[in-house]
Amino acid sequence: PADTAKDTLGYVYTIKSYKNTLTLSDTSFKSIGSQDIAIRVSGRIMTPFDESDAPFSITTPLLTLTSSTISFTGIEGVLVGDKKDSVFNGFLCNRSRAQVVLDQAIIQGIDSTQFEVLQPNAGTLIQPDSCIPCIIRFSPTTSGKKQATIVLGNSCINVQASIYAEAYAMSASIIPIQWNQRRVKTNKTLFSLFKNEGEIPLTIISLSNKDLSHFVLDNTILLPMTILPGDSAVLSVTFTPTDTIQYHDTLMVECKELQSPLLASLDGIGILPVFSSKGYTFADSKTG
Repeated sequence: PADTAKDTLGYVYTIKSYKNTLTLSDTSFKSIGSQDIAIRVSGRIMTPFDESDAPFSITTPLLTLTSSTISFTGIEGVLVGDKKDSVFNGFLCNRSRAQVVLDQAIIQGIDSTQFEVLQPNAGTLIQPDSCIPCIIRFSPTTSGKKQATIVLGNSCINVQASIYAEAYAMSASIIPIQWNQRRVKTNKTLFSLFKNEGEIPLTIISLSNKDLSHFVLDNTILLPMTILPGDSAVLSVTFTPTDTIQYHDTLMVECKELQSPLLASLDGIGILPVFSSKGYTFADSKTG
């Protein structure tokens, strides 16, 4: 209340309201903006640090975003266990007449651990009437749609935007082939099953093995072959042993989307035919 408030030295001071211009015996204040300021009129002890003939201004920082959303949806290859950095140029803008120094950006929300702000960093200085880029890293640990909120600014002002992303799981399996025993110089065709167990299509670009003399892949398969999520591809291999030994090879399936090929073992044993004799007793018959 007026005339009852006291400063730290016990002096009573008065509270009054002024608009536009306030003129005192030794000081003149003129408001040219919309920011309220507080000035102590009485009870103030003048010190050299209080005295100034220079004009000063009070500026309200004004930050804006070029978009209220950041979307990673549709960026190819955002897979579980992978990471993607995306640059959003001219994303954060300083529309005030003074420089703005940023604090550390904050990401909030249930999926906040899936994202990381690479730029801007704490201490970044934005010049008046200028914009800076924002770089965000998306590192999904689980599949599905993700959402978070990024907060940029400082203790005086901040702006925020929503982050949307979607991560996909990628997985595939292949079944080994076992012929067991097979007679030498005969052949038999068996089948392996390549299954797409993930959430994105997989494209087979290569099928190969080393022992082409005894294990022959089906050469009628047309590559590249796209396998949709949940679907399978049947891969046929023909085994022809030429000796009584154990044979081993590996079927290697390379996919465009997978970093490493899938491997399926091919195993068989060559054997000789088994002969046996059986006695036979003829019935009595007449001579001639």
